[in-house]
Formats: sequence, structure tokens, C-alpha cells
Amino acid sequence: MSERRLVFLDSSVYIKCCCDFSEKSQLSKFSRFIKKNNIRLLISEVVKDEVKKKIERRIEDSFKKIESVDFSVVRNFIDFKNKKDFLEQNLNSFEIYLKENHSLMLSMDNINIHKVWKDYSNGNPPFSSGKKKSEFPDAFNISMLETYAVENPNSDIFIISGDRDFTNIKNMVILKDISEFQDEINKENVYVQTLIDDYVREKHTIIEAEMLSDLNDVYREELIEQIISYLELVTYNSDIEDVEVKNIDIINELSVRVLEILNGNNTISIEITYSIEVTIDYNFLDTNKSKWDSIDGDFYPIYGSKRSEVHHLKCVLSIECLRRYGLEVTDHSIWDMDISHGGVYDSY
Repeated sequence: MSERRLVFLDSSVYIKCCCDFSEKSQLSKFSRFIKKNNIRLLISEVVKDEVKKKIERRIEDSFKKIESVDFSVVRNFIDFKNKKDFLEQNLNSFEIYLKENHSLMLSMDNINIHKVWKDYSNGNPPFSSGKKKSEFPDAFNISMLETYAVENPNSDIFIISGDRDFTNIKNMVILKDISEFQDEINKENVYVQTLIDDYVREKHTIIEAEMLSDLNDVYREELIEQIISYLELVTYNSDIEDVEVKNIDIINELSVRVLEILNGNNTISIEITYSIEVTIDYNFLDTNKSKWDSIDGDFYPIYGSKRSEVHHLKCVLSIECLRRYGLEVTDHSIWDMDISHGGVYDSY
């Protein structure tokens, strides 16, 4: 199963953020942003190893500087015996960060060694004169990303890198830093939400007609079962019979929300929440009209009592809209519906 939107952070991004994974750090804010927008983090063994080495060097350099301080009062605040534990703690923070973001590890098996070697021999990006051999890590990352893109054509891949060698990679969006990436996603979200709002206003009569049709056909039995379960719960009566749906009306539209944006196959998934009104008739065991049998200690059931009620329910409609010719919505299909009482109930 292919992922929808993914973002790959080059090692230079982690290093620029000082490999700081604490709660208020830029990397933690980035983590919350991608979770909110259903974007998955991509990682490679190459990047992972580079970041871990950078963490090790930073801690080693920091402790050397502290050890060189002559002020004993300052040095007493640091327990130099715990340098190993401090390193382990920082490396573990990186591992936790990757785990919490459900990071997807790119496979080293997907490196096209032949292409990488040809690029190296011919001086093609990311190899350039004067620093050819040092660019093999970037070349491996690019090769893995290219292979993943081919194998997952419905995925949208963003690359964040301050390295100029990450340029012109086919079928991927390359951005220089985290803030530029966030701006790109926010602009797309705003644009798509506006597009969907316009679409729903334009197509609302068609959508509502299809929803009513489904409620009266596909979801009719589910609707009745939910109402019966609710009646049995609130009336303490398990003897509800002959439930008949007399009428279903849409009261109003409560909200429109974008669920997913999938550029690969030109699709937007949206969710529309409606309030609907359902009028029902049903028979029930009316103890006021039933005769009590003192021997059996129970009522003789008399199902002559009929009640008519109006129920207000929440209906969540999920729709996939196809985007063609830029971002113009040209078609839609209903693919899921969830019905619940939503805590609102009226009876007559």
C-alpha cells in the first residue's frame, strides 16, 4: 500500500536544527505539523548514520570544551563520568523521534549502483568537480528516492535539503528548509479547502439527492437498527416492533472537511457532516393497556399502541472528488457513510 504524502529530510536539515529533538525544538514542531497534515516522514540508513555521527561529534566537542574550562565552580556542575550516558540519551532521542513519526525507511536494495557510478564517472549531479567522492551519500539517497517514487506513483514526495545537489529530481518537490515546506503545505491546504467549499456549494443538490437515495436504500436497514437500539435504551423496552421510516429530510450542513489530498492520482477525499431528520412509526408494548397476569407475574402483551417520532441524527458523508485539468473538480462518488444519533432526540 502506497503512502499519500511523504517528506524526506536530508541530514543537513537535522544538523541545521542542531539535532535537537526536545519538545520546543524546531524538529518537534515539524513533527507535530506533519502529523496534523497526515504526512509521513521518510528516512534512509545513510541519513540516519550521518545524523548519529553528528550527534556523537557534537557531544564529544562539547565535553572537550567544558573540560578545558579552568573555573572549578562551573566544572562542578558537570559529571564527566556520564558522557557515555549523555550520548546514549541523545541517540535514543533520535530513535524515539523516528518511531513517533512512524518514519518509513528507504531500502538500500533500491540503490541503482550502475546509475550512481555513471553519474560519478560523468560528473553528473550530485557529483561535481573537487568533491566527487564526498557526494556518494547524496547519490545513494537520490537513487533510493527515485526508486520509491517509481514504485509508488500515487505518492507525493517532498524533499527538504539545504544541499544544492538535491535539484531536478523527477516527480518530487524539493524545498530548501522546513519553513518553506510548511508554507507549501499550508498554501495547498487553503487552496484545496476553498476549492472544496466552492465545489460543495455548486454540487450540493446532487450530493444531497444521492445521500437521500442511499439513506432510503443502502443504509435504510442500518438506520432502523440504530433507531431501535436507541429506543430500547431510552425507553427500557425491548419489545419494539414494526418500525417504519415515514420520511427522511436533510436539515442542514454542519461542516465540510478535507480528509486527504492525493496528487498522484488526482484525488481529494472530503467529509461532509449533515444533520438529518427521520420520522418513524412503530408499535410497542404498552403496559398501560396490557393486562397483568398475577400468576405469571408479567403483562399480557398488547401491541395496539402506535407512536410517531422524529429523530435528529448526524450523518457523515465521505466523498472522493477527482481533480483534472489543473485542480478543477469534475466528478465525485460517495464511498462511505456513517450514521449516529449525535445525542439529539425528539419525540411527539
